[in-house]
Amino acid sequence: MQNLVSLLPLLACPLGMAVIGGVIWLFVRANGRRATPPNEPLSREQRLALLRSQQDAVGAEVQRLTADQRRDTPATTNR
Repeated sequence: MQNLVSLLPLLACPLGMAVIGGVIWLFVRANGRRATPPNEPLSREQRLALLRSQQDAVGAEVQRLTADQRRDTPATTNR
C-alpha cells in the first residue's frame, strides 16, 4: 500500500496530460464540424491592392522607427 501511494505523484503528470490531450482533441473535433464557406480566391487587382496596403503600412512603420531612432540617438560632433 505504501508503494502504491508513493507512485501516485509519478502518475499525476501522465494522467493529467492525457486528460488535457483529450479535451484539446474534443475542441478540435468540434471546430472541424462547423460548416465554413470556402474562401473565394482574390482577383489580381484585389491581391495587388492588398499588397500595396501592406507595403504602405511597412513603409510607415520603417519611417516611424527611423524617426524614433534619430530622436533617441544623441548627436555626435566631429572633432
